[in-house]
Amino acid sequence: MTREILTDTPLSPNLNREYWLRRAAALDRMALGLAPGHDATPEAARDAAINLMDLDSTAGLGPSGYANGPYHPDHPESTRNPRGYIRQEFAIWHKNNQ
Repeated sequence: MTREILTDTPLSPNLNREYWLRRAAALDRMALGLAPGHDATPEAARDAAINLMDLDSTAGLGPSGYANGPYHPDHPESTRNPRGYIRQEFAIWHKNNQ
């Protein structure tokens, strides 16, 4: 199914954001050692988090958009801890997409 989405579905802002969100969340788990058999550096996880934050910031997402957590992408706490922003956003995404 994922392969079909990536090859047959036209790119849209939502799909692009979901891709970056899921990728950043996966790299975060790998960097924490929570994905047996897979690893990622903390820097790779942070870079992926920053990519999503940039995407969200450019789109103007904040408390009323997809970024529905207490910290929007430009919030000082998000800037200080990009991986925390990813955890916040992934938790919201996961809750809404079960």
